[in-house]
Amino acid sequence: MVSPKGLVFRIQRHSLHDGPGIRTLVFLKGCPLRCVWCFNPESQEPKPEVLHYPEKCIGCDLCLKVCPINGAIEVRDGQRTINRHRCNNCGECATACPTGGMTRIGSFMEVDEVVDIVERDGVFYEKSGGGVTLTGGEATFQGSFAREVLRTCKRKGIHTALETCGYTDWVNLERLLIHTDLLLYDLKIMDGEKHREYTGIHNERILKNAARAARSGIPMIIRIPVIPGYTDAEVDLEEAAEFISSTLPEIEAVHLLPYELFGVTKYERLGREYILADVEPPSNEHLVEIRDLFQRYGMKTQIGG
Repeated sequence: MVSPKGLVFRIQRHSLHDGPGIRTLVFLKGCPLRCVWCFNPESQEPKPEVLHYPEKCIGCDLCLKVCPINGAIEVRDGQRTINRHRCNNCGECATACPTGGMTRIGSFMEVDEVVDIVERDGVFYEKSGGGVTLTGGEATFQGSFAREVLRTCKRKGIHTALETCGYTDWVNLERLLIHTDLLLYDLKIMDGEKHREYTGIHNERILKNAARAARSGIPMIIRIPVIPGYTDAEVDLEEAAEFISSTLPEIEAVHLLPYELFGVTKYERLGREYILADVEPPSNEHLVEIRDLFQRYGMKTQIGG
């Protein structure tokens, strides 16, 4: 049987988030959602892309010389820029660029390549109770590859965690849960039409999969992004608390994930507009109010994840 390859856009070692202990985060590229607040826009497309860092450009024009498509790289006011309508993201410019002004994001990797990197920090996992977390993008979007990474890590005694938005076929998710020690499950907005407006898809499948996953016996943490003006309306949060307490009563905890401004410059480097650029992160007082709301429903709740 040929091992599947996966499109990975980052592997982050020594993380203290997205699961217990010290962890290695494997970010898989490709996501079916288009959340307007997404701070990893480079994770969305299921293909390699080129990020542009104009401040690193030294004007050597190697990118222009190697680009196979006429007009994909242009010179405007002395600056080299990518014409996104022409660019096919082949990455030739990034390979040639000596300063990182053009950087290719996303590489196809073998399962063993990923696991080899994960295994390097085995001593830290043992001491801290950590392990590996598959995230994205959306990890279930590359189900076969994700399953093999989880299966191999679990076989080697490494704690495995899966972070998901839940928008996938149940069969796919169920196959992943067999090799998962901890499920980090996102619930963004309870209202289906509002969910569609801000993420591009309805949440019916997400809620059904959440209920099924909760019955699977896998330890499960619900993660709720707190985006001022989008996900933090009291009526929405109250509905989420009622859903969790009635449908997912066995979950480990609720983690509130405050909105951050990390993604703004990434959109610029991808040639995209970020419509939430003027949104400020939630105040500590607001986050405490939301935490208290979920705690009133008897849930262990923390700010951050």
